[in-house]
Amino acid sequence: MVAITLILLTLVYFEFSFIWLSLIILIAIRVFFLRQRKLLLLWIVLAVIWLGWLTCWNKAQLANRLQHNEQLSDQHIIVAPDEIQVDGDLVKFKGRWQEKNQRIQGYYRLQSLSEKSKWLHQAQTADLTVSGDFSSVSGPTNENQFDYQRYLGSQRIVNQVFVKKMVLKSHINSTTLTDLIAWLHELRWQLLKQLDQLDNPLKSYGQLLLLGYYNADYDQQIQQINQLGLLYLFSLSGMHVFYLLRVIRWLFTYLKITRETYEWFCLLLLPIYAVLGGLSASLLRAVLMSWLIIFFQRLKLRLSGVTAECLVLIVNLAYSPLLLFSLGFQLS
Repeated sequence: MVAITLILLTLVYFEFSFIWLSLIILIAIRVFFLRQRKLLLLWIVLAVIWLGWLTCWNKAQLANRLQHNEQLSDQHIIVAPDEIQVDGDLVKFKGRWQEKNQRIQGYYRLQSLSEKSKWLHQAQTADLTVSGDFSSVSGPTNENQFDYQRYLGSQRIVNQVFVKKMVLKSHINSTTLTDLIAWLHELRWQLLKQLDQLDNPLKSYGQLLLLGYYNADYDQQIQQINQLGLLYLFSLSGMHVFYLLRVIRWLFTYLKITRETYEWFCLLLLPIYAVLGGLSASLLRAVLMSWLIIFFQRLKLRLSGVTAECLVLIVNLAYSPLLLFSLGFQLS
């Protein structure tokens, strides 16, 4: 009931509909007729706190959004190699805008083949010094058009830059945590390049299923998969995480390694694989569910799958409520 209430409140807040509002009223009536004053009070407090959080989150997003188009120079953006896509003569990347301390979507038009080759083989986290046009991400202009603003908003990206001039150099990390995260992104890039050596369609299947990477050349194959009704399998639903854990458990049992060692190993491995898998909403759901269940086992406590899924849902929505509107989140 808690998870359903939070979902409906999020839908009402960001996309008001009398259907969602009616469902919330029905839940309120149901709680009221349970005749448990403490439960009713707790439900009301939870709803108020959640609406307050949604308001604060939305205000923070609006505060980060640029109100006008700005031409800025010598801005620094840190970009991981696996967040770079080269599509013809256009480079698309996501990175952290250092001056504003926020993530940003970037576009850059390549000037030469040598420059394209350099971007294709960029294997390390890069520190970009850019000059260009900075603006907020625009919303849809036509009815039923794909809402790119909401899509990037679910990743907490509200601004974009069209780069006119750029200086690229390797980024020097300063802390152990940033070193580790950068190394994992670089490892993911190396794995993507290894899979890229396979023949199609195996190459695209491996990159999408194992590492959550969508290749721009994959559009035609996606249409064929959609016609076969198998698109759900390629949405990185996270089911493969449970099979991965089963394989590891079988291997540890075969090698006669203790269950405690297996559990500690999984607690360490799962966050690493979440980064390698691209941190998609559906993958995070599966990873966090598995991690919580194993963690509670280490504490000698029992956590059901339904409770774990509700906790993961709350964490995901608290981090980015707009995830609710993403296809991967809904399929999960």
